[in-house]
Amino acid sequence: MKKTTLIPIILLLLFINSCKESCDDLGQTFNEVKINSWLVNSSELQVYIDFDACKKIDADYFLQSSTTHSKEIDTAFFVSNSRLVVNIPLINIIDEDVKNIEVMMKLPDRQKYANCSHWGKENIYYLNLSLNIVKITDNVYEASDIIWKESKIYSE
Repeated sequence: MKKTTLIPIILLLLFINSCKESCDDLGQTFNEVKINSWLVNSSELQVYIDFDACKKIDADYFLQSSTTHSKEIDTAFFVSNSRLVVNIPLINIIDEDVKNIEVMMKLPDRQKYANCSHWGKENIYYLNLSLNIVKITDNVYEASDIIWKESKIYSE
């Protein structure tokens, strides 16, 4: 093979290698998710969920999240890179002994908040949470049995 034929092939291989998906190399965004505490006020139950997040992702990443289709809750938001607050109106849980609450948090593309890159459209990450709210007595509730799953879609 001639040297002039090898040069375009080498350049193509170098280009393909530079397009590597390095954001996946960071691993899971969340390593552990657990209920820390809860607080009942006159109109809502606030559940504080703590998590151990990937240390290679900037704290601002979590503050850019949003809640998607969670009908039982009022709001859910990250207050730091280690805590999520979920506000549940009491009207949604007052008549049930055990109420399962599902929350889906949408997180942005990592490459703006970590030392990584990828080609193509933005990657979107989701944190899916399911937890039970148990009514102990009137105005006394307990949050328990949290289940979580992280997922990713490659473009939106």
